[in-house]
Amino acid sequence: MGAKRSPEIEQLVLTAIADGLSVRKACEAAGVAPSSWVDWCDADEKLGEQYAHARRRGADAEFERLQELADEPPPPTADGKLDSAWVQWKRLQIDTRKWALSKRRPEKYGDRIDVQQTTSPLLIQINLGDDDRGAMRTVAASAKHELPQLPLVTR
Repeated sequence: MGAKRSPEIEQLVLTAIADGLSVRKACEAAGVAPSSWVDWCDADEKLGEQYAHARRRGADAEFERLQELADEPPPPTADGKLDSAWVQWKRLQIDTRKWALSKRRPEKYGDRIDVQQTTSPLLIQINLGDDDRGAMRTVAASAKHELPQLPLVTR
């Protein structure tokens, strides 16, 4: 793998990545070492932006392939039953791709955790006798605060 950098090679790699191929496979198809590709992207800001865009498009292409995997009908076994090993294999393929997508594009394909804090008013009930109520009003008045008229709770 020693392809020299050229616009044609760059476009070939970018197109393969946008189609959903991994960087390793895209570079392999173009005859470029993946480490060289990363070096090119690091050295050239425009190529780096194109690469990031291709990765986003590749994730979307991979997402669409998930539906195709899920819709594929299972092959019948010799006795006409469902092959549970095949079903498990497909489930593993789908789960692996979903996990990879959630890591590649968490803002679009990651799990959403919605944390909402709801507060309700705090209700404090203090049972005071008549003498205690008068004393509380005196203290509040001296602190220049007024206490609302509290209902007397009796048990």
